[in-house]
Amino acid sequence: MFFYTNMNKTFIYSLLLFPLFALACESDPTENPNGGNSPLETMQLRDGITRISDDSLAFVLFAPGKNSVYLVGDFNSWQVSAPYKLHKDGDRFWLKIGDLDVSKEYVLQYVVDENIRIADPYSGKIIERNNNNAEPAMVVSTKQNNYDWKITNYTVSDPAKLVIYEILIRDFTEKRTIKGVQEKLPYLKALGINAIELMPFNEFEGSDGWGYNPSFYFAPESAYGTANDYKEFIDACHENGMAVIMDMVLNHSYGQSPLVKLYQKDGTITADNPWYNVKSPNTAYSWGYDFNHESPYTQAFVDSVNAYWLGEYKIDGYRFDFTKGFTNKSGDGQAFDQSRINILKRMTSEIWKHKHDAIVIFEHLADNSEEKVLADHGILLWGNLNYNMNEATMGWGAEPNNGSLKGDISWASYKQRGRANAIYSKSMRYSPGCSVTSPFVCGTTSKFAITVTVSPAPRSVMVLKLPVKSMS
Repeated sequence: MFFYTNMNKTFIYSLLLFPLFALACESDPTENPNGGNSPLETMQLRDGITRISDDSLAFVLFAPGKNSVYLVGDFNSWQVSAPYKLHKDGDRFWLKIGDLDVSKEYVLQYVVDENIRIADPYSGKIIERNNNNAEPAMVVSTKQNNYDWKITNYTVSDPAKLVIYEILIRDFTEKRTIKGVQEKLPYLKALGINAIELMPFNEFEGSDGWGYNPSFYFAPESAYGTANDYKEFIDACHENGMAVIMDMVLNHSYGQSPLVKLYQKDGTITADNPWYNVKSPNTAYSWGYDFNHESPYTQAFVDSVNAYWLGEYKIDGYRFDFTKGFTNKSGDGQAFDQSRINILKRMTSEIWKHKHDAIVIFEHLADNSEEKVLADHGILLWGNLNYNMNEATMGWGAEPNNGSLKGDISWASYKQRGRANAIYSKSMRYSPGCSVTSPFVCGTTSKFAITVTVSPAPRSVMVLKLPVKSMS
């Protein structure tokens, strides 16, 4: 079984494996032995890469308005050639290839309209060719590398009592890997942590960043480990009674994204791009290339991304970065925006169709009247009290600050925000000696002192003080 996404709807198909099939390089692309539907409809292939058998793969690329797509890679010396031209079927291009060695991995790219080189946007493994001097390429194999889960049905016992530790994999240990984080689970458990929020770990540009410059949404960041390394970590967290929350960036992506590169000229998004705005409508905050969340193509892509990590990696939920930007209304995003509420409620409802108890946290930071509507929908809100908490912990909290005290953290209270019974997420961070707002390497030592609370009425702020020490 596999998922095939088409606009707003997700269809579940059984892939029919035929005893014999012709390789794309040997078949007539117009031939349809079953009659009626097009070959692509008959095969019922999903967008992306589908394993057909131990020696065969199928490739489908959604690229409206494009004229030609070729598959190139180490299997054909990276040469554009007629046998590896994808067949055009409406807005999609497809190809089946065979005679592959099940023991090998192949590095491939698409060549679109003869000059655009991209990896498949749905690829589960990415590498940057030639020491980062060329475009990213996809890594494929016919080998079935399924992970054998120890915990198959983990659920968060009490979302109201989550104590979340946010981790930047790169800096948490000297190993700079997800395996290194896994080795420290006993330490985190001893602190009373029952949820870990990993800063973005889907593939991002480069290999030495915080992850907020995403490029591929279905591949884990290879600098930190393999797909099974991540799955083993999540499995181990669940064995230890810890939920795993994925920090997800869907406000924007960066220039290596194939969805950007397909419809771009001189570094600017073109008007025919199905997924992105030509220019960000936010006049104050903008990064990379801005997703157009009113587009049904973007909504379908977002739903596919969210469903994928919940299903394939068994994560327990998301913390979404800068959801204030999920709008096409011009301005700084601070004011109440019903169109944005509609977009976010739609996305969240789709998530809960796949996992009814998924944790959903927004870094929203818009007007409280809008956040109240989102909280009433069941969404947790990231309350940024970084400045106030820093002032209080440094002993500077009693000084006046625009009518209140610098160390006033009362805005963490659901009552202060006018919420009735909604669960609310409070986040307060402090790293002594560092003027930063996220886990960070201060000098040569990783330092963490993060307090995060998820608390419903009638509880108030629950603060966990974490020791500041090197995790090496």
